[in-house]
Amino acid sequence: MSIVRSLHITFALLVAALALAQAQSSSEGTAILARVGGDVVTEQEFVERFELMPGIHRQGAGALEAAKQEFLLSLVAEKLLAGNAQRYGVDQSEAISRALNNVRRLLARDELYRDEIQRGVSVSSGEIAKGERTARRMRTVVYVYSDRRADLDSLRSSVSSIATLVAEAHAAALLVDTIAVRWGEAESALEETAFGAKPGSVSPVVGSSVGWFVLGVVREGPDSERQALDPVALRSFVETRLRLRKEEGRLNAFLDSALSNVTGYGRSAGIRRLAGSLRQALAAPSAGNDVTLSAETYASAMTALAGSADDTLSIMGDRWLSVREGLERLYASGTRWDDLRYPALERQLNATIREWVLQDLLESIAVRRGLDGRPQVVRQLEMWRAHYLAEEMVRRVAGQVKASDLDVFRAIAMAYRSIAQPRLSVRVATGVSVSDVAVFVDALANAPIDALPTSAPGITIREFRNEPVERLGIVAAAAWPLSTGAWSKVTVVDSIAMSVQLLERFVPELPQGLYDSMATALTRQKVRRSLAEVVARLARSERIEVYDDRLVSLRVSSTPMMTYRLLGFGGRMFAVPFVRPQTDWIELLPETGPPVP
Repeated sequence: MSIVRSLHITFALLVAALALAQAQSSSEGTAILARVGGDVVTEQEFVERFELMPGIHRQGAGALEAAKQEFLLSLVAEKLLAGNAQRYGVDQSEAISRALNNVRRLLARDELYRDEIQRGVSVSSGEIAKGERTARRMRTVVYVYSDRRADLDSLRSSVSSIATLVAEAHAAALLVDTIAVRWGEAESALEETAFGAKPGSVSPVVGSSVGWFVLGVVREGPDSERQALDPVALRSFVETRLRLRKEEGRLNAFLDSALSNVTGYGRSAGIRRLAGSLRQALAAPSAGNDVTLSAETYASAMTALAGSADDTLSIMGDRWLSVREGLERLYASGTRWDDLRYPALERQLNATIREWVLQDLLESIAVRRGLDGRPQVVRQLEMWRAHYLAEEMVRRVAGQVKASDLDVFRAIAMAYRSIAQPRLSVRVATGVSVSDVAVFVDALANAPIDALPTSAPGITIREFRNEPVERLGIVAAAAWPLSTGAWSKVTVVDSIAMSVQLLERFVPELPQGLYDSMATALTRQKVRRSLAEVVARLARSERIEVYDDRLVSLRVSSTPMMTYRLLGFGGRMFAVPFVRPQTDWIELLPETGPPVP
């Protein structure tokens, strides 16, 4: 498979930093902090999600305990929303299934890396001691570079010293430079050559991931920075670098073996169509200087795909990726674009898709081996499942809530006393009988606005001219959305049937952008309130037990973190699902509600 070799080193270096630090889950921390219906919040889940997500105002004992309590209540709210979503079959939706399947495959691939690469590597004390001695030294090296081996083979055959190497390299217009080589910072082949040769010698031609080199070792000296390191820190650095290099070797061998008979590639036609849609969206005036897809440019790019959205972008064994799905991935990952010109954009897309293909093939191998069924993977999937279900419920609640036009103007008038309050001129028809008022209003449906009967049986008519909306109360709410001259539907208020006719609406002039910003803030408040009411209703119907004594004794870090999990064979994901802060629902419970911290 042609994509494998070029990605070996990239993947090995990408996953290395955190691969060693990712510990397997243990049986500790399974004590229960809260019961939510048939679900529970364990100490292990609480600690992981509390410590590996951002949080502020946690410093100090009192602040930390308050943060713990609020976090636990938010977890309880998540469980309640997730359980409700499951009862309505939301977990069977395509969006949730696809999101969970993606996480499942990522975690399975990470397990495959542990099995095939990480767990098979060990570093002896002798290797570490030798590495420490080398790491305290530094080599000054002259190098000659070319992307063609033939150039350097010819050069090397005619030189016997560093001086002639430099002279003939300049004469051949080859790249020549002098650098300081520190152990652990160069590719292994180049580093071994630099530290393995005697000062004054010229090396054979050496291959690397970027081209070919001939090295001339000028001199050796102490690396003062490394010599000043704490011995424990130096040993840890050396051990990590040695392990990474061994993992790199195992990675190359495994990829060659595992993918030797697997088909995977990107389709040039799909790449061209995707590049065209990106170029059209990101080069548009509305894109500004953005080099990533915003929500607006993503929508524009999707529109530009038109009928080619379902074309095949890549083949990954027995799976395929559409152009639409490729664009979705690029948007979700926040991919940055360095150059929109042809063919630079196509090249970057091709490299990205090659990486996707390789990772997807490895995920399929991991799933076939059943690595997604391991306890630690299943436990993490349950966290993500609850998160996705709860967030879908939040999205649905938010979709039903919107700040009305009148609400926005009222809020602006309250917040800015210098802005006049909106006013209305209305007529109000009231009566004891709904049918009487309805007949009266229907008779005026197409009549001029001033053609109002002076009297009607059982109907009382009142007019209000240029009144502030706050003074009109429910009359303003009924009249505001109407067009001029229209009557509202008949409603019953305190046993009185009522219909309202809008005569005139007076809207104050607002500073630019004020309406939109207030509408956004007000909608957010309404969503938060509606969500609290939903969670409180669910809490009243479910059995909830919160063990605050266990929470108080639970030790957690007060340092907020946003932690990514670097995955085996490349890529990353959040270490744990984000927990949406949700504590308002507690205030809506009766005094006899469930015990809480």
